[in-house]
Amino acid sequence: LHKVCFELYHINKYIQACPYKKRLFEEIYDEYKHWIKHSDVLSLRDCVNIISFNTGDKLQTLSNKLQKHIKENCDMCRGKGYFCEICKDQQV
Repeated sequence: LHKVCFELYHINKYIQACPYKKRLFEEIYDEYKHWIKHSDVLSLRDCVNIISFNTGDKLQTLSNKLQKHIKENCDMCRGKGYFCEICKDQQV
């Protein structure tokens, strides 16, 4: 879970500057939107959902989808992603 939160923290920097941010957030379930904006804070409800509803796997799927947007689907995000803070790769 720590790894996924770390990824979402860095992904948020790209998403906030993306011209397609509104469309991206429309595609994300409401209960997961706060994980992108506040990935360093867990509520009691978040903790229960992690245990009861497999939220960790769902967040990893969300992270993978947003990483694909940044690395492959969006020219603006890809242009800003010259250095991947998640995997430390110089080639994005």
